[in-house]
Amino acid sequence: MDAYNADVEIVPYSEDWLERLLDLMESEGVVDPLYGSNTTKEERKTNLRKRMSSSTTRASFVAVRGSEVIGSAHAIIPAMCGATQKKMAWLSVTIALNDVGVGIGARLVERIGGEMKTQGVDLLRIGMLDSWEAWCAFLRKCGFERNEQERTADAVLLADAPIPHILPETSEIVRPISLPEERRRVIDFAEGELAQDLPGSCAPEARGQAWWEYWPDFDPIGFLVAEEKRTGEIVGYICPVIVKDGRGVHGIIHGMDVAKRLVGTKLRDKLVLQAVMWLRDKGVADITYRVHIGYRNEEDVFERLGYRMNNAAAVWYKPVS
Repeated sequence: MDAYNADVEIVPYSEDWLERLLDLMESEGVVDPLYGSNTTKEERKTNLRKRMSSSTTRASFVAVRGSEVIGSAHAIIPAMCGATQKKMAWLSVTIALNDVGVGIGARLVERIGGEMKTQGVDLLRIGMLDSWEAWCAFLRKCGFERNEQERTADAVLLADAPIPHILPETSEIVRPISLPEERRRVIDFAEGELAQDLPGSCAPEARGQAWWEYWPDFDPIGFLVAEEKRTGEIVGYICPVIVKDGRGVHGIIHGMDVAKRLVGTKLRDKLVLQAVMWLRDKGVADITYRVHIGYRNEEDVFERLGYRMNNAAAVWYKPVS
C-alpha cells in the first residue's frame, strides 16, 4: 500500500456514514455508474436508506480518511434473480474525483469480493457505459471482463415525439393486471420467458419482492398484461412507472416481454404504445426503457415506434476468488 492511501480505511457501512456518503455522491465529478440520477439530496437520502436496509443488499463498505468518506462499494443480490448456474451479485462503486487512480477503488472491490465469497457468491458483475473509458480501464485492471453478449442501451422517447394513435390489432386481449390475484402468474411468465433467450438475466422469485413493488408511485392501472382469448393464458406484459425529480415527471418502462412464439407479431408494439399513451396522459416529459441489445430484436421495436438509442453499455464480470 502506498503512502497516499495508507491512512484510508475500508470499513463496513453504517448509518453513521450516511450524511458523509451523500456528500461524496454530490461532490464534483462523481457519478455512481449504477445508481446515479438527477434527484435531490433528500430523495437520495431516502433511496439510500431504503437500498441499504433492503434484504437484497448483501454487503456495503466505505473508504474513509479521517471523518471523510472518499469511496463506497455495495453488492446486491436482487430478489428477482431466478435460477442461474452461478450465484452472482451486482456491484456498485463510487470514488471521489481527487482519489481516482491511487488504488482505493481496487481495495474496495477486493474487500467486497472477499465478503461476497463468504456468502457463496461466484461472480461479481457491474453494468458500465461504453463511453466511460476510465471506468472500463479500471474494471479491466481489477480483473473484470466485458461480456459482449449482455449489452444494453437506453431507448428514449422524447415528449414531442409523435406516436400512432391507433393501436395495432392483435388476437390477444391487452388489459390492466389484476393484483394481487395475478401476481404469481406474471412472475412465473416473466421468469420462464427471460430464461429462454436471456440466461444471464434476473427473473423474479415469487417469494421475494416483484420488480414493480420497489416503485413508490407504482399504479397497477398502467401495468398491462396480454391474455390469450381462448385459454386465458398470460402471454405478455409491460410495466410502466412514473418517477418525479427536479426536472419534471418521467416515465420508465420497467420490464416488457411477450411469449417467444409471439415475438414476430404486433403484440409488443401494442403493449408499448398502450403504455406510452397511459404515461403521456399522466403528463410525463420523456419515457425510457433499457433495451437488451440482441434479445428478440427489442431495439427494432422501440426504434420503429420513435425511440432514440443512447448510453450503450455492457455487463462486466469478475470471478470471486
